[in-house]
Amino acid sequence: MEIPKAQPAEAATRDGQTQAESMKNIRKARLQRQVLQDPTVISKLVAMETTSVYNAKGDIVQAVSGASLES
Repeated sequence: MEIPKAQPAEAATRDGQTQAESMKNIRKARLQRQVLQDPTVISKLVAMETTSVYNAKGDIVQAVSGASLES
């Protein structure tokens, strides 16, 4: 029986897709399934698909201005 060798990081990416991109795609797929169960979640899905800035968890990262912190 042959033991598989560890692959370098470059070989682990598929079709030029990084691990961060695959995490984003997983998050999008999860939200799409949630929308089928609960249509009120659709705003999160729309925001994720139209916004291109994410953190490592695949959550949307939005800038907060100083004006929005003042009440």
